Amino acid sequence: MRHLLSTILPWSLLLFGVATSATADVTLLPLASGFSSPVDIANAGDNSGRLFIAEQPGNIRIIQNGTLLATPFLNIQPVVESGVERGLLGLAFHPQYASNGQFFVYFTAKPAAGTGIQTGDIVIARFQRSATDANVADPASRVNILTIPHSKGGQSFSNHNGGSLRFGPDGFLYAGVGDGGSGGDPFGSGQDRSVLLGKIVRINVTNVPTYTIPASNPFIGIVNVRPEIWAYGVRNPWRISFDRQTGDFYVADVGQDQHEEVNKQLASFGGGANYGWRIFEGLSCYNSPASPPNCTTPPNDYVPPIFDYPHSLGVSITGGYVYRGSSTPDLAGKYIFGDFSFSKLWFSPGDLGASFTQLSSLSQQVSTFGEGENGELYLANYSTGAILGFSSSTDITPDAFAFLLVPGVERSTMIVSNTVRVTGLALNAPISISNGEYSIGCNATFTTAIGTIANNATVCVRHTSSSSGNATVTSTLTIGGVAANFTSITLAQIGVQSRKTHGSAGTFDLPINVMFPPNVTVESRVIGSGHAIVFQFNGPITAPGSATVAPVGSASAAASGNDVIVTLTGVPDNQRVTVSITGINGGTTSAQAAVGFAIGDVNNTQSVNSSDISSVKARSGQTTTAANFKFDVNISGAINSSDISAVKARSGLTLP
Repeated sequence: MRHLLSTILPWSLLLFGVATSATADVTLLPLASGFSSPVDIANAGDNSGRLFIAEQPGNIRIIQNGTLLATPFLNIQPVVESGVERGLLGLAFHPQYASNGQFFVYFTAKPAAGTGIQTGDIVIARFQRSATDANVADPASRVNILTIPHSKGGQSFSNHNGGSLRFGPDGFLYAGVGDGGSGGDPFGSGQDRSVLLGKIVRINVTNVPTYTIPASNPFIGIVNVRPEIWAYGVRNPWRISFDRQTGDFYVADVGQDQHEEVNKQLASFGGGANYGWRIFEGLSCYNSPASPPNCTTPPNDYVPPIFDYPHSLGVSITGGYVYRGSSTPDLAGKYIFGDFSFSKLWFSPGDLGASFTQLSSLSQQVSTFGEGENGELYLANYSTGAILGFSSSTDITPDAFAFLLVPGVERSTMIVSNTVRVTGLALNAPISISNGEYSIGCNATFTTAIGTIANNATVCVRHTSSSSGNATVTSTLTIGGVAANFTSITLAQIGVQSRKTHGSAGTFDLPINVMFPPNVTVESRVIGSGHAIVFQFNGPITAPGSATVAPVGSASAAASGNDVIVTLTGVPDNQRVTVSITGINGGTTSAQAAVGFAIGDVNNTQSVNSSDISSVKARSGQTTTAANFKFDVNISGAINSSDISAVKARSGLTLP
């Protein structure tokens, strides 16, 4: 396009802009920054939520969860001729990218890009993502599928390269190709159907080595007409797009001296449109021959633009999209576009002769627009290297949640029920909670107040305040228009306690995460074969599920308040067993505890003292001479001499 990637017009020229009517309720906020001359935005359609940003010098970068990844997705600078209007200009992902890993780029080439390629020739190439890293492409996988010479009769110009690549709803790849440069189309490319300059190209790139011609292309079989042509008569199409809801096709074409234009093609149209350049510039005559076709008697296939605008408003159009997202209701169904050199944004109903409204508060040097997977709209500011998203105060968009497990805390402390990482936001969204508290950042102060949250922020939720204990309650967290429920019993911690009629060995607190790890090991201090193992939860047990014990014995489960009590029978002394419970409260929750039963009895204290040691030593014919010893056991399945040695070592004794 004329002024894209070149000098911005002086501020004095902006004074000639004509203000249009009302401004929609629209806000732009940065999503990510740090890009070098961003010129295209695309998504992979693989449900990853990532945005891919093409940088003019030859890199493709990734925004993931609102963060610019340090490593480029692709670097093809060695084969890209970059500068002014040249460079890596377009990017499109195959509709089956999730399974085939293929994507396509449009760039102006150095001779190193392939045999017979001259400096500045246009190349459309296919690449493959890495087999081992979804965030990296394989630069060695490049296949040049279409090369378009950017010269004629020994003349070559650096401008008017086009650069748009988009897949249509028909699965075919469309490319917007410039007329070859200079001014006024000296090559006559716009109306010359024997060349691909000044055209909209449509090719099939699925399951073929390079490309084939779709059978429905309009000019197949016509002598001296390239069958790749879908439409012609364009000067420098800077951004083509499809309405994701209707399939209608939009082409924004940069004008020459007087007008910028937008062309529209209904999804039902069979192709073959002539958009008029260089007979027409916008809706006005540009170069009208004395004989038809001319401005008085246009070509039979001439399709005028749906609207144009004069150079008093802007001089370098950047085409956009029909907005089908949810975050900016005021733009729903409107075609969004801008002017690069005058740093303006507009929206229009996208109909023939329709007026358009300037988003006057949103001045950006917009080089491109792009859609996220969910239809949200983004733009690139070429001069600042920022990617921005659209939103408005009327936003009631359901925003995406991604749930992350958080490790458990000590039993009887405040439960942090889960960590929520918010993704998919272009802008800040409202956040609120009922029956609980939240904090943005898990080390921050918890609150019940309504607030706002940014993309990729982390939220922690808890059910009650720190002064009211861990009551069973369902908390509802709402971000934007999405609500998520958290119930304490499904996100509890667990403690294991061993009980007997003559006393308790005390409670063993076990940290556990919210998904219950499959193996929790506890060494019991209780001696004897008749036991009740108590699994303690921070909420009432309505159904205890079932219990098993291995390798020996039998078990039964019963509910009691916040406990699941497992009664064991048939477990011999000196035996370590694993007790398992499943189906707690009718769900999928399960837990295990490994316990070892030593010969003898223990008293009702948490530490092993002289009476416990006496009972153990009595079994081996020994007496106790010291008290208040810690009871150490090894990790074997039975109590043996090494365990007793550890006890005796505390009193300076050795095992006989």
